[in-house]
Amino acid sequence: MPYYLVQGGTSLYKVSSTGTATAISIPSTVTLRSRRVRFAAIAKNVVMVNSPSRSLWIDEDLTVRTHTLRPPSFAPILDGTAGGTLSGIFKVRVSFYLADAEGNIINESPLGPASDANPVIASKWLRCRGVPKSNETISGRRLYRTTTGPGEVYFPWFDIENNLEMTGVDDLSDAALILLPAPLNLVNPPGTMPGEECELITSYKNRIFLRGTQLVDRVFYSEDGSFYQFSGSNFFDVPPLNQDERGMTAFAARRDELGLLKRDVCWKLVGSSPDNWSLIKFAENIGCVSQDTVVVIRDVAYWLGEDGIYTWGPDGVVSITRERVHPWFTTDETFNRAAFDVAFAGWNPLLDTYDIFLPATGGTTINRWLSYSTTRKTWMGPHKTGAFTPSFSYAIEDTNDQLVPIICGTDGTLNQMNQTVGTDNGTAIDFDVDLAHLHMDAPDDLKFFGELAVRARVEAAGTLTITPYVGDLTATAQPAITMDLTTGRKRARILGIGRFLKLNFRNAENAQKLRLFGCEIPFHTIGRD
Repeated sequence: MPYYLVQGGTSLYKVSSTGTATAISIPSTVTLRSRRVRFAAIAKNVVMVNSPSRSLWIDEDLTVRTHTLRPPSFAPILDGTAGGTLSGIFKVRVSFYLADAEGNIINESPLGPASDANPVIASKWLRCRGVPKSNETISGRRLYRTTTGPGEVYFPWFDIENNLEMTGVDDLSDAALILLPAPLNLVNPPGTMPGEECELITSYKNRIFLRGTQLVDRVFYSEDGSFYQFSGSNFFDVPPLNQDERGMTAFAARRDELGLLKRDVCWKLVGSSPDNWSLIKFAENIGCVSQDTVVVIRDVAYWLGEDGIYTWGPDGVVSITRERVHPWFTTDETFNRAAFDVAFAGWNPLLDTYDIFLPATGGTTINRWLSYSTTRKTWMGPHKTGAFTPSFSYAIEDTNDQLVPIICGTDGTLNQMNQTVGTDNGTAIDFDVDLAHLHMDAPDDLKFFGELAVRARVEAAGTLTITPYVGDLTATAQPAITMDLTTGRKRARILGIGRFLKLNFRNAENAQKLRLFGCEIPFHTIGRD
């Protein structure tokens, strides 16, 4: 059965498909902060960044360790001791490693500093004293040695299979050393060493891609199939460089292209491996303001830009807000544009909508959201919730492996959307909708608005309250009209004379979903006064 990793407060949990939450222990040296957590999965390993004070790695057994191991900070001291057969002068470097139950290395730190070349020894053991110990949980230390010389190429020599002993001796000959030299892909990425954390992460083409908090224009990537192996050359820069403090703001991983998004320019990485990768600019003066608004639905990426929502798919980059709801994103009348960077989005697979959550004008609390139907190409909303404060949205699998849309709350709840009833934990959800001012394509003409007719789905109970506003844009409310929802139809009174008509529909007590099919308003033009 599926399960999910969820941060609640300063703790990490495994949440089952039935909603059971089980706390997971994390290293005592790492703390989880009130930042939005970000995950990337490769094979059966998950890397967790941004929220933890140091990037974390979670394996298939839900054991949580630091993402990569820090290297030794000092070198061992070499000398010779009687009884061995080794002759020459050598240097040694040390790494820390983790091994599984079969002894296979599953994580290894970069190599520490090189020792001084030992005094020339003749027919002796080569002894290492002061072998560094790790302050992290490790399986042991691996010692790498040069051949007689010494040279600058290090070969695996022997392991100290604990984190206690500080002395080791061996007289393995050059010919008996493992032929493969020390790996070059053991470089700590951002999120390992003090001073630079990992903020953005994704998985693409069987690699981990990430961006740190210092070199904000630089993307680091892991070796093929590995979550912890990074070489010193495994990075590239996304232009323009040093333009602002944000740098790259988001990844958008599609099937064959990795989007690298900034606030005002979009690049993509194409190709199958570093040997043939190309960085291509595919949009300018368009960008993304929040990683957490990026959602990929059927290989089409959606995200929030400074002036609206964009999609990136086979047709290139397209604004899906400019035609009808452009003012929502270019004025402060609906949303707080200064807080766009805290917005987030999710996919509702039951309605097939892209849902984006935003703060309302004048605040930073996220309590509004919009839904975009990917099939009907229409916007619905803005919606508001007063039951809780949304913090994230995701689609998870239930016990039948069916996708279910979830809204997470800052109160520690996981709220399931698309319920069969119109209540939230027993409290009726207030259906409160204002239509736009209707002017019948003649805003300056005086009009007679006749008898209102409304159609709705037949419900088992409930009353819909309809409040008309007839006159100019500042018209006051007329007496309300009530509609018995068990009938499905209401033919109401004549609405009156005015240039504009606005209707408010409200139902605050119905315990079932309410669906309006439409309304009919006969009218004729009287003329201008």
